[in-house]
Formats: sequence, C-alpha cells, structure tokens
Amino acid sequence: MNNTTYQRGRPGYGSTSLFGLRGMIVTFQVIGMVFALAGLVAYIVYFGDISNNISGDKNVQGRALAAMILGLLTYLAWKTFYAGMIIIRFVRNSDDGEITANRFVLSALSLNLGGLLTPFILTRLPNVPVRSTINPRWFLSRSMGMIAVVGAPCFLLVFFLSALNGGDSPLTTTQLFDKNAGAFGVTLGVLISQVVITLFAAITVAFYYQKNSHDLFTGPKNALRTFMKIIAVIWLIVVTIELFILLFFAIVRIFGALADVLNTLSDRNRGPLMLFAAVFNLMWTVAAMTYYIYTINKTIVGIWSDEGVVYGHFSGFARLEKAENGQTRQR
Repeated sequence: MNNTTYQRGRPGYGSTSLFGLRGMIVTFQVIGMVFALAGLVAYIVYFGDISNNISGDKNVQGRALAAMILGLLTYLAWKTFYAGMIIIRFVRNSDDGEITANRFVLSALSLNLGGLLTPFILTRLPNVPVRSTINPRWFLSRSMGMIAVVGAPCFLLVFFLSALNGGDSPLTTTQLFDKNAGAFGVTLGVLISQVVITLFAAITVAFYYQKNSHDLFTGPKNALRTFMKIIAVIWLIVVTIELFILLFFAIVRIFGALADVLNTLSDRNRGPLMLFAAVFNLMWTVAAMTYYIYTINKTIVGIWSDEGVVYGHFSGFARLEKAENGQTRQR
C-alpha cells in the first residue's frame, strides 16, 4: 500500500526522512519521564500539608484522599516510564517505514504525556498512506497488561503506606475501614479496584507474554484464542476511553486559542503584533489539532480492526507542504 522510499535526512511535512524525528521522539519520552518523576517527588514532599488541607479537621478522610492521589501519581509515573521505554525501543529498533506505519502506537501509548507533545510528533510524521505492520489489539493488550500488573500493586502499596504513616500522626487500618471516620468508601474502593486490576493484568501477562502469544492470538480459532480476544477487547475499551479524553482536550485547545484571539481584540493595550501572534497561534492550533483529531479517530477505528490501522493522506496540511517545498526550492 505504501510505496514511499524512506531515508535519513531532514524531516518535514512532506519529507519521508525520520533522522531528526527519531531524536525528537526519544527526547519527548525522556521529558515526560522527568516531569512525571518531578511531579511525584513534589507531591511526596508536600504530602502532609495536602492531606491536612483537603478536608480540614477530618484528618482520616483527608489522609485517605491524599493517599489515593499519591497512589494514582505513582501509577502514572510508572506508566509514563514503561510506555516511554516501549516507544524508545520501538523507534530505535524499527526502520522509517515501520515508525510511520505504526504511528498509532505513539498516539495510544503517549497518553501519559497529557497530549502536550504528541501533536507535534504526529504532525512531523510523513504525510503518506500507510498500513500498520503490527497487530494493535495484541500489542496494546501486552503493553497495558505489564503497565497494570506493576502499577496497580504499587498504587495499593503507596496508598496504605502513605495513609497510615504519611501525616502528622500514624493511623491504623481500623481507622481507615471505620465507616464513621469518613475514609471507608475511599479505602474500600481503592482496595477492590486495584486488586481486580492486578488480577486481570496478571492474567493478561500470563497469556500475552508467552513466546508464541502472537501466533496464538492470530492463529486458528479455538478456546484460547477466543479468551485472548476477550482480554484484548477489555483493554481496548480502556485505551479508547483515554483516546476520547484526548479528543476532548484537543477541542478545548482550539477553543482556548480562539479565546486568546478574542481577548486580544478586546484588550486595547495589546498592539497589532500581539494580535498577529494570537491569530497565527489560532491557525497553527486548528491545523495541528485537526490533524491530531484525525489521527486519534484513525487510531480508535484501527485498534478495533483485526486488519490494523489504515492511515490515509491527510489533505489538511497540503498548503503547509507546498509552502515548505517552495522554501526548499528557493534555498
């Protein structure tokens, strides 16, 4: 389907070279890891103050809520690290065509970056028709299973350690499970959810990390293949929800850029230069987020397809491609 010849050189909208793009992808993953770790450390440092301020005098309830947030941050930090390592390894071990064809991996596994850097990565990928070369259901189930089998127990461990020992004075498990103390619902919810996630993730890892797991997943129909497909559907629902969240934030960014233009027009203290900058930002945001929404839409459709992601040429960047090609000829 894709007859494009890939090479190493200068990346661009219409370019098929990923020489510089590889470095940017790796750099963005490292940045995501650093920010996730920094956020986790900062929360740990101020944990006592946060737990005391969340619910005022209800210290047990405040401690439980703060501990739940710390557990979630721990889970997200691990997810950021592991997903980043998957992407880095994929980029280093794949050729240019494979990276472009499987760009949905960046969209699905870069969710922990909050969508701040992913749009820029996606807009720099070659704008050519491609088909994914890996099975998205198998790959995402395998990745999400390992993330959860480590992350969920860490969530649970950090929750209880911080809830019992993280405040001004230690608590007991009896206080956390006391229905009259205000922390019972939070504690029970965290315990049940993380135990269920851990068990399901352990089952996923047991089946998807076998040496012949891919052959079993794509092989002849049997009970084992059906069971693995059911596991994949559950993980795909989770990933799809995360992608819809990204769609929401992409739309919010467009409205945010539009609001910035309107604020600039209504503020007499801002000159023409500020208005030009706001309009340019709006144009770029609309172009980038439209491409981003297009990519996420293709990703959602593709991960629910046994054939994988079919990613066509996106005409939204045609003018940008022509402009860049014109600049290149002038040089």
